[in-house]
Order: sequence, then structure tokens, then C-alpha cells
Amino acid sequence: MSESMEWAQIVEDYVNSLAWPAVAVIFICLFRTRIGALIDRIQKGKVAGIEFDSPTQPDPPEPPEGLELVDQDQGAGQSEAGQAPTQVDLEKIALARLVYFERLYRLMHGTQIALLRYLNRFHTVGAGVQTLQPFYQTHRERGKALGVTSQQAWDSYVGFLLQAQLIQPVQGGYCITAIGRDFLQWTVSEGVPEDKLL
Repeated sequence: MSESMEWAQIVEDYVNSLAWPAVAVIFICLFRTRIGALIDRIQKGKVAGIEFDSPTQPDPPEPPEGLELVDQDQGAGQSEAGQAPTQVDLEKIALARLVYFERLYRLMHGTQIALLRYLNRFHTVGAGVQTLQPFYQTHRERGKALGVTSQQAWDSYVGFLLQAQLIQPVQGGYCITAIGRDFLQWTVSEGVPEDKLL
């Protein structure tokens, strides 16, 4: 065998040994948001002989400071002290919002996003609990179909949205908040899939 053929064989072996890891890295980079959301959704499993069961939806992250600057409860563009925020403040708030919305999305169920979309049609009027129950029932049915034995209670299902400040209670039901509407706009601008399994 000639020296050039030996080098060609070495290069071919090297490329073959790196092909699958390179494909895996590219795949992970392209689908990192969806993979992260999938990992966050895993409720029960067994890895390396260790079993785990996470029956409830994790608490949402704490809203970033200044998120309420654009909420309806305060004057537009006014801080709590009554001063207009600087451009740097607004940029920090915008970045914090993006991070907050991405974290929320990873923890939310697809039916919760659908519920927000439904409430968005009614703005501040909101919808009654009985009108919103089908979203929760769909969530439970999807969980059963996937073999999830522990089911989230209605109070926890809605409580997540309340704690995340995406909805607020109104007489006999709930309505979407300004933050909830901004979250829905974020889902559209980011192009994230809204129909998640659970």
C-alpha cells in the first residue's frame, strides 16, 4: 500500500469517526428550544436505573423587574417612581422579557397557550371558568394518552398562568393581561410551535 493511500485511509477514518457527533451537535443546535421544552415536559421516567416522577407543572420563573412598566395598571412608559425609563432601561427590560417568555414557553402546556389565545379574543372582559374547562380537559386527555398517571389539578393548571401574570381573575372567570398578550405576540414573532403535546 502506498503512502498516499495510507493517508487517504487515515483521513477517511477520521472523517467517519466525526460524522455522527457532528450531526448530533448540529441537530441539538437547530432544535435546542424544542429539545429543552421536551426535557422540561418529562414527568416520569427512568434513566440509568434511577426513576423519577414529577406530577406537577413547575412554578413559572419570577417576572423580571420592570416588566410591569408596560402593563395597563401603570402609566405608559412610567416607572414606579414616576420617571420615564431611559433607553438602556428599556433595552434591559426588553431582553429580560424575551428571556422570561422563553422560560415560560418551555414550562407551559400547549393547552395553556391555546387558553391564552382564546382569552385574547375577549381582552379585559374575560371568560368564565366553565368556558375554559375544555382546555383543561384536553390537557388531561393528552396526558392519559401519553401514559402520564399523575394529573395536574385545575387550580394548579390555572395557577401557573396567574403566577406568571399572563391572566388575572375577573368575576366568575379569567381574562388575559397585557403581559399575556405580549407573550402571545412573542410566540408569533419567534415562530415557536403552539401545539405542544401537553
